[in-house]
Amino acid sequence: MGDATARLHEAIDLVAGIDVSEVPTADGLGELLEELTRCLRRLDFEFHRLLRSFEARGDHVPLGYRTAKQWCRDRLRMGDAAAATSLKLGRVLIDMPGTSARWAAGDLGSEHAGAIAKVRTDDTREAFGEWEGWLAQQAVDLDMRGLRKVLAKWRLQVDPDSGEPDRIERDRDAHVSATFQGAVVIDAVLDAIGGAAFKTVFDGIVEELFKADWTQAKQKLGREPLSSELARTPAQRRADALVVMAQRAHVANPSAAARLRPLVVVVAGLDALAGGLAELWNETPITARQLARILESDPDLERYVYGPGQVPIAYNERHRFFTGKLRRAIQVRDRHCTARGCDRPADYCDIDHIEAVT
Repeated sequence: MGDATARLHEAIDLVAGIDVSEVPTADGLGELLEELTRCLRRLDFEFHRLLRSFEARGDHVPLGYRTAKQWCRDRLRMGDAAAATSLKLGRVLIDMPGTSARWAAGDLGSEHAGAIAKVRTDDTREAFGEWEGWLAQQAVDLDMRGLRKVLAKWRLQVDPDSGEPDRIERDRDAHVSATFQGAVVIDAVLDAIGGAAFKTVFDGIVEELFKADWTQAKQKLGREPLSSELARTPAQRRADALVVMAQRAHVANPSAAARLRPLVVVVAGLDALAGGLAELWNETPITARQLARILESDPDLERYVYGPGQVPIAYNERHRFFTGKLRRAIQVRDRHCTARGCDRPADYCDIDHIEAVT
């Protein structure tokens, strides 16, 4: 064991000795970071594998600790949450052979493995054994956002009666309290549908405040500002957005205001109406029962038809800009930016280009 860790330290010393100036291209440094990530993932898997054996053998007991978690907190200086998460993940590795193999090879990491492990429940255990290898492959092929979407859909398809959507709706709550200094603390958990309606308005106001800060800083500096040079931090803009929402709600005429509805996008075809899955605009999967509740609330319905290659076939005229129904059709299709590594909501995308048109 000592020889193995000694060699690891030697390898780390080699990496520490890399002179970045000798890696002049972005591709070269990027490739190095990718390879280092694979190495870190492989090492992390071995840590969890050995930690599982350490706990299973009860090695913490002769060392004077009642639980392995206590040993992790004391000897590894891990926090409660980190220790509990690592121990739990180590325990389920034996039931996740496909995920373990890809993790051991560095193809995925603990974040992916942890997300997959969360959909393994008593109700999904049998199906999980059959699909676990496929889920591991999704973790290799997709980014974390895409993986979470696949896992959420898989969970609802395998166990549609799990009651999870109903539990989330039942457990929704909100707390608004004042501190002795007069500040107000807000803490809330919304269900998927109510949360989608809230975020539609909230995110729009946050974006509005960001543009105002950007314009103000640009006029003051005479150049494109850095994010750190804006008048407010992202957290401050979010706080101010809540105040703006309250102010606008107060001056609005409730009888004339249009009721906000989240847009439910059916991605599974007509079978969603027969018991399949649908999606909210933010790609959160919902059950047919949740969809039925929305349909019962007199929603606005929009229909879009796509041809081969997911091209909207209802439009054939030339457009300089993507506006109106054509823009909406592309938003419904993609839901977010399709540039690699970007998940900016489609509402804030320019559809056909990355750089602003001049």
